[in-house]
Amino acid sequence: MAPPSVQAMIANHTLARNIIEHHGTRDDILDNDELAILRKFCNDTSSKENVLAGADMADIPQRLLDSSTGYSGSLAGYCVATYGTARSALTEGEIHELKGWFADGMSIKEGTT
Repeated sequence: MAPPSVQAMIANHTLARNIIEHHGTRDDILDNDELAILRKFCNDTSSKENVLAGADMADIPQRLLDSSTGYSGSLAGYCVATYGTARSALTEGEIHELKGWFADGMSIKEGTT
């Protein structure tokens, strides 16, 4: 069964669960590059600006503020950029869930990006 829309997953706080459940399937939520960004962030949420800058996404927070029509772009970047704000895509519980998943040896597939 295909995952719900990203908007629904964020609203229902099921994004992390769906990232994990659909990893390795044709319904992957994030590709390898996106997972690598999210992994770096989950390992140290205080590194938000560094993670965005390292992924050439330092402009995402400003683009979110300037946008009246919504955001289009990297989902991992959106998750990092909105962390700690009223629009946060991931809850603390979801960050913890993802961090545990990454720490437990979740493998990032080769050749999917």
